[in-house]
Amino acid sequence: MSALHRALPALFLVSLACGQVSELGSEPEPLFHLRAHLSQLITPPSEGFTNLRAGLMWAGVPVFVPYCFEYGTNPTKPLQLPTKVAKVGCRDPFDIVPGLGGPTVSIDPNTQTFQIPVTQLPSAEVLIGTLEQRMAFASIIVFDDINGDGELDLSRGCGQFGGGGRPREPIYASSFTSLRKRQTRVSYVEGPFDLDSFYYPHPKCPQVPPEGFSIWEVDEAFAFEPDCTIHDIYHEVELTPVAPLELRPLTCVQRERESFPRAPRMQAPDEDDVWECTKQGGLAVSNPGCQCPEVRVFTLSGCSDDLECEKPEWDVRETPPEWWPCEPPNP
Repeated sequence: MSALHRALPALFLVSLACGQVSELGSEPEPLFHLRAHLSQLITPPSEGFTNLRAGLMWAGVPVFVPYCFEYGTNPTKPLQLPTKVAKVGCRDPFDIVPGLGGPTVSIDPNTQTFQIPVTQLPSAEVLIGTLEQRMAFASIIVFDDINGDGELDLSRGCGQFGGGGRPREPIYASSFTSLRKRQTRVSYVEGPFDLDSFYYPHPKCPQVPPEGFSIWEVDEAFAFEPDCTIHDIYHEVELTPVAPLELRPLTCVQRERESFPRAPRMQAPDEDDVWECTKQGGLAVSNPGCQCPEVRVFTLSGCSDDLECEKPEWDVRETPPEWWPCEPPNP
């Protein structure tokens, strides 16, 4: 158990002994301040920034989408080219999936250095592993808080772009975005680090994070000779601003629903949709106008939460919709 973990219960007991229970609802003192530096000032959009903020984004667990594994970019099949629907509707499997927003702080658009106060441990929602051995990774981000609620508002499902084709709350910089790129992860570990974990795997780094909080600089996941460095949590992280569309997937939550098929709709896909038939006779549809990658697979029979259900929730193989374009596979 780290010194930080041991200290928290003691601090709570001290507050009780001093008769300060009434103050438990007040703003807690920071455990530490994350320090970061922008390599250059962020170029504002034509309408300017609404409220530029910096904060933490805890990574979530990627959702397995069978269609995307078979027809999209696949790490196990490096020569496989994505189909037209997969290009639009499937995530890059190397991208980081957002899980939960962390603390944020308002920053001056004309400054390049800032600090983020961290007042609590990561939520159990983003801790991966057993109670004896679990971890969480976060990215330091800079974003425009359009609605002024102090948080990065994540998108779910399709959604639509904001004005000018921008994400609703665009991200301008991120320290941990893709396993294809060099990463700076804010790491939190309880118990020994799980070297065999597939949760955002590292390229066999000789150094892995210790218990507690740390800063972990990691080469791309498939580097032949990885360069990995562990820093304490007070190390200043450098961020490089990029175009918000490049970081769009980092604003999009994945849903478990994406793993499963859907019953056919009454009407054909919209004119703006792209679609194609699968080898199994299903229909894959995606909308290029969606803010987030999303592919919907419709089947003539199936279940909404089971890929191999014995008793289908729907079965219209004998009476498919008149518009249905896909031939069933040969027996």
